Amino acid sequence: MGYYASNPVAEALSVIKKMYEVDEGIAKPRFSWVDEETVMNALTLDDALAEWRWDTEFSDDGDLVSVTFSGEKLGDDEDLWFNLAHLIEHGSYIEMLGEDDTRWRWVFWRGEFRTEHPRIIWDYQQMTPAMELAETIGEELAETA
Repeated sequence: MGYYASNPVAEALSVIKKMYEVDEGIAKPRFSWVDEETVMNALTLDDALAEWRWDTEFSDDGDLVSVTFSGEKLGDDEDLWFNLAHLIEHGSYIEMLGEDDTRWRWVFWRGEFRTEHPRIIWDYQQMTPAMELAETIGEELAETA
């Protein structure tokens, strides 16, 4: 009888490599900006993610705690994170800011991968005439005090 331990970081490297495996008769996937041979020869998750243009930070325990995109343009990165989602801690996210100031998050929720976009609300855009009047009266009262 023995003890079994799981290593999510090692499993993540295996998952990335399996993304290139296909059944007979199905075209082999090609991922933008990523060299398959480099990924297949990667010895560590850090090496594999580096080829996908993601800089990594690991804790002293070896857990992946932070990623930063280092490429100029996204490729098939959603495919990467979709495949790794089941290994990533529930509630974790990667927040992205596009070159056109578009913001979004890739959220890892109960083993699933989701894309979320923020809702931006400007205080004065939503101001009703009654709110504007109350603010004006408040300013006038402050000036007389």
